[in-house]
Amino acid sequence: MKTIQMLKTAGTIACVAFALNATAQTSASAPPAASESLGQHIDDGTITTKVKAELLGAKNV
Repeated sequence: MKTIQMLKTAGTIACVAFALNATAQTSASAPPAASESLGQHIDDGTITTKVKAELLGAKNV
């Protein structure tokens, strides 16, 4: 059981790191839309990453 939990945690960390890297590259290459602040853009990326991590960890998906 501890191994599975550790793998889930490692996967989550990897997803967050990947999403932050992708967000950084996207922000550098194309500025965010005028209606979306940088904080909102990062918050959206964080939420998306958390949801994807949960989907990866779910057994019934």
